[in-house]
Amino acid sequence: MITKNSKNITTKKSNQELITTNQVDTILEQLANGKTLTEILENPKEYPFSLMKFYAYLKKNPELEIKITEARKYGVQTLIDKLLEKNGYKKQLEELSQFESWFTNSNL
Repeated sequence: MITKNSKNITTKKSNQELITTNQVDTILEQLANGKTLTEILENPKEYPFSLMKFYAYLKKNPELEIKITEARKYGVQTLIDKLLEKNGYKKQLEELSQFESWFTNSNL
């Protein structure tokens, strides 16, 4: 049997937002910087909800889900950039550029 008080509590909880605008902005920024959603939501003081609860919230908020997906895409690109930089990608580009310059200017 459900009491009147429990219905009111449930209604109030279901009408509350799971996350604030500032938290969304922080999550989007961290995702774009290459952090995973799991890493970001690990702090229970900052985000007092589970990853699964957040995913359920995203399903009910398609605009936010799109923003999260876009930020994750940027995050993957950021990680690729960091990986390439770490592995000397810039040096390889410089060497290739020098080779192209030499090849273009030579009389082969």
